[in-house]
Amino acid sequence: MNFWSIRNYIVEILGFISLIIGIILLDKGLLTLATYFVIFSNNEHNGNFVYFAGEISNLLIKIKVCKNRIESLFDEEEYVTEKFGNLSLDKVNGKIEFKNVCYSFKEYNTDNKDEFDDEKDLKNKVQRQLVSETKIFDNLNFEILPNTTVAFVGKSGSGKSTILNLISKMYEVDSGEILIDKYNINEFDKETLRNTISLVNQFPYIFDMTIKENLMLAKPNASDDELNLVIKNSSLSEFLSTLPQGLNTRVGESGIKLSGGQKQRLAIARALLRNSPIIIFDESTSSLDNIAQNDIKKSIDNLKGQSTIVIVAHRLSTIKDVDKIFFLDEGKIIDSGTFDELFKTNDKFKNMFFAENI
Repeated sequence: MNFWSIRNYIVEILGFISLIIGIILLDKGLLTLATYFVIFSNNEHNGNFVYFAGEISNLLIKIKVCKNRIESLFDEEEYVTEKFGNLSLDKVNGKIEFKNVCYSFKEYNTDNKDEFDDEKDLKNKVQRQLVSETKIFDNLNFEILPNTTVAFVGKSGSGKSTILNLISKMYEVDSGEILIDKYNINEFDKETLRNTISLVNQFPYIFDMTIKENLMLAKPNASDDELNLVIKNSSLSEFLSTLPQGLNTRVGESGIKLSGGQKQRLAIARALLRNSPIIIFDESTSSLDNIAQNDIKKSIDNLKGQSTIVIVAHRLSTIKDVDKIFFLDEGKIIDSGTFDELFKTNDKFKNMFFAENI
């Protein structure tokens, strides 16, 4: 930046110096007037050289920054690489257990990079520095039976979404075990774990393809019968019947041509097509209107008994028909049961429902 700020001055100074030197050489007879005019008329090339030198230095700085960023991705101290086991299973029933799970959210800081100019010093000095640690779970225990539908409810910050991230191995437990079919999830190889769990979150990513191509990403060899079945079970049939091109309709970047509810139903259809033993819904109806919410609820109800379904929802009206509800408060399961059972016995749960429907 210093070089760029003074380069205009450098160009002017070089022009002035060349003028003075030319006059001196002419005065001493070491340069003819014609030669001098030729040199001075091309003086702008000196300025171009300075500008090109500035561009080159700028590119070198960018290359250095990119190099440091790329290397940091392979630095286990800064970004820990996800690790998998070697266990491969052909069939997973979908039973989930948390045994004495402890987890704390840790915030790290590596902003001290900019304080070091020497690259060797930078490499040796930059380590993940723990800034804060917030305990979320302390000896959390629960069990979800195969092919049942359960929901986690509670106020914001109680740990609902964290449970989903732990089940899908987005987060690593500090201690304890998370078991799927009595196997620790850390023992599964990558393919088994990813095939076992499907995630439908609040803002599913839809690609700039046709609806059919978006579905086929989940299962490239899916038959027409399979596509028709998941379209029906995800409540997409009525919407597709209004489209002139049906399944071959392009949805635009990030599904811009679709409404929020249509994106959710498409994401559910994609999860259904994968036929995963465990399907996770993370706040999948929180940003939808009541009509779209009811459509999504119907789609989820169509899945009951086919897979283990885990739902996190703010709207309690969407989980009235689940098999079991876990009520969380400050990282602890303080109650569990059906919707009717909790409504009769748990005042906090009842107040949450009434607050939602005011």
